[in-house]
Amino acid sequence: SPPPPPAPSPHPPPPLSPCPTPPPPPPPSPSTPPSPSSTSTSTSTSISIYNSTSISISTSTSTSTSTSTSTFI
Repeated sequence: SPPPPPAPSPHPPPPLSPCPTPPPPPPPSPSTPPSPSSTSTSTSTSISIYNSTSISISTSTSTSTSTSTSTFI
């Protein structure tokens, strides 16, 4: 008997689409010069009730002041 016909060659895979180029990074924001003095105040209040009989109230206040002076000669 004659040999079976050769199997048809598989179709070549479609060309891969090129990877999309990532968008350029945003331009860096101009750095703001540090202020000579800064004051930060933080207040935290926490109220906790346990078993509806005891109430705990905690208040914490933190104030930080920083002063920087630079002299160029």
